[in-house]
Amino acid sequence: MDVQIKLDQGTGSIEVISGKDELDMELSMGLTVECLELNTGQVYLIELINGEMKASSVSEMA
Repeated sequence: MDVQIKLDQGTGSIEVISGKDELDMELSMGLTVECLELNTGQVYLIELINGEMKASSVSEMA
């Protein structure tokens, strides 16, 4: 995965570790971006909601 993040579970804040340019470009086009969360090794989907990045675990959606 090109985009790697670290997610603070307590606050929900997202730190982009790699792939920031790709993430920004895809979010600006209204896309949902698949990312690897480095603390847990889980896949998350990031989308813009009201101008803020929100992450949702793919395993929670299944």
